[in-house]
Amino acid sequence: MLSKQAKIRLGFFGGDMRDFWACVRHVGRAITALVFVGWLASTVAHAAEAIPEFTDPGPGAPVHVDADSLSYDRNGTTVIARGNVVITYGDYLLKADHVTYNPETNQIVAVGNVVLTEPDGAVLNAHRMELGDRFREGFVDRVAVVLVNNARINALRGRRTGGNVSTFEKVTYTACEPCKEDPSRPVTWEIKADRITHNQAERTIEYENAEFDFLGTPIAYLPYFSHADPTVKRQSGFLIPTMSVSEEFGAGVEIPYFLNLAPNYDLTLSPLLTTKQGPVMKAQWRHRLANGRYSVTPTGVYELSKKSATPGDSRFRGSIESRGDFRLGRDWTWGWDGTFVSDDTYMRRYNIDGRTDLISQLYLTGLNDRNYFDARAYHFRGLLSTDSNKSTPYVLPVIDHSYYFHNPVLGGELKLDSNFLQLSRDRGVDETRLVSEMKWERRMVSGVGTVVTPFAYARGDLYAVDNVPDPSIPSGLRNSETVARFLPSAGVDVRWPFVNLSASGQHILEPVAQVIVRPNEIKRGKLPNEDAVSFEFDDTNLFSYNKFSGYDRWEGGTRANAGLIYTYRFSGDRYLKAAFGQSYHLAGRNSHGADSGLESDDSDYVGALFLQINENLLLTSRFRLDEDKFDIQRNEFGLDYNRGPLQMSVNYSDLDKAPAFGRPSNQEEIWGQGALRLSEEWTVYAGMRYNVELDKRISDFIGFGYENECFGLRIHYREAFVKDRDIDPDRSVSLRFELKTIGSAGFSSGIN
Repeated sequence: MLSKQAKIRLGFFGGDMRDFWACVRHVGRAITALVFVGWLASTVAHAAEAIPEFTDPGPGAPVHVDADSLSYDRNGTTVIARGNVVITYGDYLLKADHVTYNPETNQIVAVGNVVLTEPDGAVLNAHRMELGDRFREGFVDRVAVVLVNNARINALRGRRTGGNVSTFEKVTYTACEPCKEDPSRPVTWEIKADRITHNQAERTIEYENAEFDFLGTPIAYLPYFSHADPTVKRQSGFLIPTMSVSEEFGAGVEIPYFLNLAPNYDLTLSPLLTTKQGPVMKAQWRHRLANGRYSVTPTGVYELSKKSATPGDSRFRGSIESRGDFRLGRDWTWGWDGTFVSDDTYMRRYNIDGRTDLISQLYLTGLNDRNYFDARAYHFRGLLSTDSNKSTPYVLPVIDHSYYFHNPVLGGELKLDSNFLQLSRDRGVDETRLVSEMKWERRMVSGVGTVVTPFAYARGDLYAVDNVPDPSIPSGLRNSETVARFLPSAGVDVRWPFVNLSASGQHILEPVAQVIVRPNEIKRGKLPNEDAVSFEFDDTNLFSYNKFSGYDRWEGGTRANAGLIYTYRFSGDRYLKAAFGQSYHLAGRNSHGADSGLESDDSDYVGALFLQINENLLLTSRFRLDEDKFDIQRNEFGLDYNRGPLQMSVNYSDLDKAPAFGRPSNQEEIWGQGALRLSEEWTVYAGMRYNVELDKRISDFIGFGYENECFGLRIHYREAFVKDRDIDPDRSVSLRFELKTIGSAGFSSGIN
C-alpha cells in the first residue's frame, strides 16, 4: 500500500386608475398565451447550456492523482484512491471521496461527493460518476450542475455514448436559487423534461415531454421539440413573439423568424399580424464585410381600413431604413444612415419609430492626430403637421476641414478651418457657401499667475445665394447674386486665478476679461441664415469669441466680456462652482437683436451655479437677468439625487418669449422622473412632463417592477397628450417579463 498523501502520475489517454387596473387584468390574461407561443422554445434553447460535455483533452494528456491514500487491488490492475481525491486531466478537475481506475479498460469510477469542474467553468455534482474510453463514455448518477451563468440543472441520471451523444433523464433546469429558509419551496420557474438528448455530431438537442412550471404550477407543455445546441451561435428559427393591443390596428402579434444564411449575413422576417389592418410586414437584412457592415430594414402595410386624417392618398404605407459604416484604411471611414417613409405618421402609428423628424445622411470622415476632414450630404424631413417639407433643405454637401500647423508661429498655435456648404430647397432660399478662417492664439503665464492669451482671426466668406428674403425690395426676394466678405478680428483673453488652500478645501477665484476688436457684420441683409437660427445667451457662451453657433452669422463690432468664476472643492468629490458675468458692446454696430439679451450696450447678466453636495446629490441652476431691472429672463433648475432606495431627477425651465429664435411665447415647464426601491425585489417608478404656462400635461408614466436573481417583471402605464392627424392622444399599458439566462418578452395594450 502506498503512503498517505501519496501522489501518482499515470499515462492515461482520456479524453385612469380604474382603466389602468382593467388593462392590467387584460394583460394578465395574455401571459399564458405568450408562454405557449414563444417562451418555451426560447427557454429550452438556452437551457441547452446545461448539457455537460466530456470532451477529449487530447492524445497523451496525463492524469494527475492526489489522495490521502493510493493502493492497488489484489490483481494489481486497478488503482484505488481514497480520501480527498483530486484528479486533473487536461482542463478537467475531478474531486471525490473514493476513485478507482483501471488502466487496462481506461475506466474511472468516482463515488461520494463527486465534483467535476469542466473547462468552461461549469460544475457537476453527483453521487456516482463513471468515465471511460478517454472520457468518450460516461455515466452520471443523481447529477446537479451549476453553470457559469449560475443556472442549474438536475437529473436523475445521465449517460454519454459514442463520444458525442449525451442523454439525461428526469431533468429540471432553472436559473433560480432555492430558498435557503425552505428548500422545499418551489422556485420561481423551472423546466422539466423526461429526457434530453444532445447529439454533438449533429449539434442538436431534443426534448421529450417538456413542461414549464411557474411558482410550482405547470403552465405550458410540449411533447417533443428540438433545436441547435449552444455551439451553434446562429441558427435559423423563430424568435420570441411580441403581443399588443391598439385602438389603431386592433390586436396584434409579431412573430420574428431568423434566417442564418451565412456566417456574415442574415435575414430576420418580423410580420406583425393585426386584426384591423392586416399584416404589417417587417424585415431586416444584415451583412458584415471585411472592412465594415451595413443593414437594410424595410416595412410596409396595405391598410384594410383608412382614416380620413391619414396623410397621403394610398392605402399602402411603408418605410425603409438603412445604416452602413466602412473603413477606408487607418484614418478614413465612410457610411450612411437613412430613413424614408411613405407618409408622416406611419411609423408612429404602428410603433415602428417614435421620431418626429428624420435626418438622413451620407458621410466621409478622416481623422489624423488633431486634423480632420468631414464631408456629409443631408436630407431632412419633418413629420409633424406644422412642418413644411417643401421648404426643408437638401444639403449636398457640407464639408468641414481643420488643420493644425505643426510648428509654432510667433510663439503660438496656428490653425486653418474651412467649410463648404451647398443647400437647396423646392421652395425657398438656395445657398452655396465657402468659408476659410485662419486662427492664431498664444497662451502666456506671468510670474504672478496671470494667464494672457492674445488671439487673431482672419476669415473670408464667398456666397452664391438665391431667393433671400428682403422686405426692402418690391418682390420681397433677392435674385441670384454672389456675395463676398472679409471678417478679421483680434483680441486678448486675461485670467488671473487666485487659489487658497484651507483645512476644509480649496478655493479658486478666477476673474476673466476679454476684449475683441472687429469690424461690423457686413452684408447681413444679403445673406441667409441657415445654421445660426437658434440662440441662447448664457454662461456657456459668455466668453466665446463669436457667440453665434453657425457660419452664416458673425458677431460684429468691438465687444468686451467680463465675469467671475469661483470654485470651492470640498473633501472627496464635493464641490461648488459659480459663474457670473456680463458682455459690453463698445463700438461699431451690434449684431444682436431683440430678445437675445445682447441687444443693448450692456447685456443681460448671466450666471450658473453647480453644487455637488455629496456623491448622491447634485444641484444645477442657470439664469439670465435683465440688465436694468434684474427681472428673470431665463431660469433653469435641475436636481439629481441617487442614494439608497431612491433615485430621482427634477428639472424646471422658465424662458421668456423670443420670436426671432423660434420661441413665439413664454415657455415654462417642469419635468422629472424617479424610482423607489421598496425591497430587494420590488421597485416603483414614475415620471411626468408638465407645461406650466398652458396648465397642461405633456406626458406621464407610472409603473412597478419585480426582479430577483432569475426573474424580472415590469408593468408600465403611459399617457401622451399629442394629436397629429391620424395619431390621437394615447394611453397604454405594457408588460415585460424576463427569465434570466433565457430571454424576455412583452405585451402592450392601448386604453380607450
